[in-house]
Amino acid sequence: MILLYTIASILLTLCYIHVNKQSIKRWFFGSFHRTFYEYPNFSRWYGIRYERSDVWKTSRKESHVTGFDFPLLEYVGIKIRVGDIDFQYVKDLKQIISAKSDAVFNIGPYFKKGDTLSWNEFERILCNCFYDEIFRIFDHITPPKDKQKFIDAVLVLRSTVSIGGLYGKWLMLKNVGALIPLAQYFKSLDYADQMIALTPFMTVLDFAMFNIRDKAKTCSLKERFECLSTNFGIKYIPMLSNGEMVFCEVFVNGENNFANSMFGPSGVRCPGGVLTKLMVDGFMQFMNNSDYKVKKTVKNGREEVVLAF
Repeated sequence: MILLYTIASILLTLCYIHVNKQSIKRWFFGSFHRTFYEYPNFSRWYGIRYERSDVWKTSRKESHVTGFDFPLLEYVGIKIRVGDIDFQYVKDLKQIISAKSDAVFNIGPYFKKGDTLSWNEFERILCNCFYDEIFRIFDHITPPKDKQKFIDAVLVLRSTVSIGGLYGKWLMLKNVGALIPLAQYFKSLDYADQMIALTPFMTVLDFAMFNIRDKAKTCSLKERFECLSTNFGIKYIPMLSNGEMVFCEVFVNGENNFANSMFGPSGVRCPGGVLTKLMVDGFMQFMNNSDYKVKKTVKNGREEVVLAF
């Protein structure tokens, strides 16, 4: 991996010196943003500017997200919509979720006193919980034919998008057999229903796991976003704004709703946040009512986490 990053850095430098075309520079930025973010001095020299999500104000006409291996998501039927386009799907999403505003994501029954779970076991149980609750509450969406194959494929997709870069693409090719049925399923849904079926696995699942692992404080539902963002996993968002490359660093403001700046800067909030609100309520209730211990050990240089309920 270090060798890969070294080669990428050399290519970036050669690109800047010999080609210096903005489109190519932006492509490298989107493809290797993780490497850029690790070297802020090099990033600024390359022409990347830094903004804060709780301060910066922009719009979808000016700015959109880049990177995150969008082609990988499009391969499985999720068309990422960015820029100044028709955002009717956002209105549809809000309307669908508003109709379910009294629903509760019930997480507690999936965990029993005496359970001892590895980190991977905990992740899979949460996936099963999210699957059941999503298709129970949003019962207008036809669920996949095979629940476990869907969850297996979503876990592959999570790893592929999280890792990104060349290794992420290699993971996709390695697991293409699992992703083909996922692609067929998502292509059968409209965009708002795609967001409902996928967002919890790509965002809320990480929120839940970070906070459980670090024993985030319990709190009232009014404070839920402040509590949840204590261990928010995303530190920055790579964006293009009027053609400029931008690292929008994620900071949390005082809004206890999906308008919180942890979902992006003002004017470009993630539309999936409207679904997150429903799930956060259920998750914070679970944390407040659960008695569990986190056991952390280091094995072969890697941290291993076990949860004991």
